[in-house]
Amino acid sequence: MNYLAIVSFTSFIIYCYFGIYVLKQDIKNPGNRLVLLISISFAFWSFGYTFLYLSKTEAAAFFWYRFSSIGWLNVASFALHFGLILTQKTKILSKKWFYGILYLPGLLLTIRSMFATVVSKGFVWKNGMLLEKGDAQSIWFWLFVIHNMSYIGIFLVLALKKKKNSQSKREKKQIQIIVSTALFSTFLTYLMNVLCVVGKVEIPVLGHMGFLFWAAGLWYGMVKYQVLSISSALASDQIIFQMSDFLFLLSPENKILKVNPQVMKTLNYKENEMIGKDFSSFISEKDSVSEINQSFELFQNLTRKIEVRLLSKCGNYVPADLSVSMILDNAGDLIGISVVGHDIRDKIDLAQKNALFEQELEMAKEIQMGLIPNKYPSVKGVRFAALYQPMIQVGGDFYDFIQIEDGKSIGIFISDVSGHGVPAALITTMIKTLIENSGPSYLSPGEFLSFMNRKIAGYTGGNFLTAFYAIYHIEEKALVYSRAAHNFPYLIRDNALIELEGKGKMIGIEKERYFEDNTILLQKNDKILFYTDGLTESRNPEGVFFEEILKKNLLNMKHDNVVCFINEIYQQMISFTQTQNLEDDVCLIGFEIE
Repeated sequence: MNYLAIVSFTSFIIYCYFGIYVLKQDIKNPGNRLVLLISISFAFWSFGYTFLYLSKTEAAAFFWYRFSSIGWLNVASFALHFGLILTQKTKILSKKWFYGILYLPGLLLTIRSMFATVVSKGFVWKNGMLLEKGDAQSIWFWLFVIHNMSYIGIFLVLALKKKKNSQSKREKKQIQIIVSTALFSTFLTYLMNVLCVVGKVEIPVLGHMGFLFWAAGLWYGMVKYQVLSISSALASDQIIFQMSDFLFLLSPENKILKVNPQVMKTLNYKENEMIGKDFSSFISEKDSVSEINQSFELFQNLTRKIEVRLLSKCGNYVPADLSVSMILDNAGDLIGISVVGHDIRDKIDLAQKNALFEQELEMAKEIQMGLIPNKYPSVKGVRFAALYQPMIQVGGDFYDFIQIEDGKSIGIFISDVSGHGVPAALITTMIKTLIENSGPSYLSPGEFLSFMNRKIAGYTGGNFLTAFYAIYHIEEKALVYSRAAHNFPYLIRDNALIELEGKGKMIGIEKERYFEDNTILLQKNDKILFYTDGLTESRNPEGVFFEEILKKNLLNMKHDNVVCFINEIYQQMISFTQTQNLEDDVCLIGFEIE
């Protein structure tokens, strides 16, 4: 009978190969791990019978018989466990107490087998064959039969029901292979083993070899069709558990198969409180899920993006952006759905704050524009034009026309505060206040700039400003001006371009500073351009400053009226820079003697 030992040992090697091969496909897959345990059970059975066939004494035979019982008394429990995973009975598998009920009968029978009989009560050698003496009168024999038949029966019923309800060709093929090989192996094994014991048929017990068909079916189904391999197809557990976004893995029926820690942390659920539940029970917009499912039925490889509110355990809603994607197998069947998303509470909060900030900026813009003259002064023999364009809603450039009380003079003021936005705009409000409360000092440009410097220095938060203040005396046509490090205005006279030069340092750095007055007599058709550096320091994509172009073009515009003159300069700058997005605030004042 040594040939039976050889066949039995070959079966042992095949079982080990099947189990290890399937496990290596995806060691994290619970179905693969159960196939390994089933294969190990068959391997114990075959290894024990290898030496049982070679035994010369009944004591030796009993030793290897009890060794093999570790496999054949527990394989039904592993098979049912595998069936529950195969059919995705996640709710019952989430109960820890269930595993005690599942594995306790096999464990008790194994303990019984170690010290007494369960199926066979002895062995005899007849015609060169080792035969088992069955104990069909023992209650333990029938408990074993009931345990095995009921567990395998439940497994088969669950699998066939899953096959009937499944819409996936892949699942139907998987279950057909696994169930058909299980039925054949069970029938063949019980035919040989039970008939040997109950029917007293004198042939060696070969049940462990009969289950080779089922082991082959499990191996083929797991490798060929990748049963329950959705997790490994998406990503490794390390990536899933470390990602800061939400991740839900769903069955085609929208049942939750897996969630990552970020989901549980944010929604305050434990994993077993979510696994097996319908995904729609955790979102407020249930219509979104049905809409996605309908679109999945119409299109292939579809990814949808939706914004929903996820329901936390404590009843709060967590707004989230979700990307919902189909997972298809090689046959094109839907095997799962991945839902990846992130918490957008901070995004919504930031958007609300930004909206409020934008609203406040618009209010600040209205206030600042209210500080700038809304009409030009009416002065005999003089025409004015101005343009103010901040880089954002509010800026640090400022200009004003100052009405001198004697009516024979007009003041022209322009300034540029360092920096941009709200801080710079706040300083322009200080400038406006100082202009209106400067008293007699505004009659002298130099004195006025000194007065402004004394009042502002130490209160600008590290900012400073440049300024240019001029007083035009109408009857004399004399322009008296003072400069605080501001850009030189351009005087266009006939065919000459003259810079109105003058000495003077920035305002706001030191309290005591002197600003000198300068005087120039104007004549008919003279045109003056006051401006801030946002004009001249604008650059084109090649990095060339607009100042180089401006000087060449000013003389070509000397005959334009002052309004057209200012607008044309600004449009030339926009055309030169090739963008409407300014790098700095821009302020222009045109002054023309008629």
